[in-house]
Amino acid sequence: MTGKTRKSFKNWIDKWRPKVENQYSGDALYLRADGRPIEKFQYRMFLTRRVKPIFPEYQPYVSRHWCAIGKLIKTKLETKRFDIYDVRDWLGHSEIQTTMTYVRDAKQYMRQAPFDWFKYIMKKG
Repeated sequence: MTGKTRKSFKNWIDKWRPKVENQYSGDALYLRADGRPIEKFQYRMFLTRRVKPIFPEYQPYVSRHWCAIGKLIKTKLETKRFDIYDVRDWLGHSEIQTTMTYVRDAKQYMRQAPFDWFKYIMKKG
């Protein structure tokens, strides 16, 4: 996972993203070769082309849903409450009710996996 040529999430963040990052990058996780953020439709198409052949039930929304729940759990661990406003802003929702739909699932998953999901996937193997 941490090898310089291994394709992994951690390797992307630590080694490859900084190579293309520039004044247009902002805080976007995924960047194009010119340093600009990858647009939503580009990301959706990339995931669909790469993941569907391996996991036919996959929908790009699954990744967004996982991130929303992971972020809610993280805020609960850090602040002792689900920070729906932080998550709303992070996801770009215009209505708080949209973010609230994730809270029920976050409560359920918090009982099953009460740890920081992001930190867990980023730890060294």
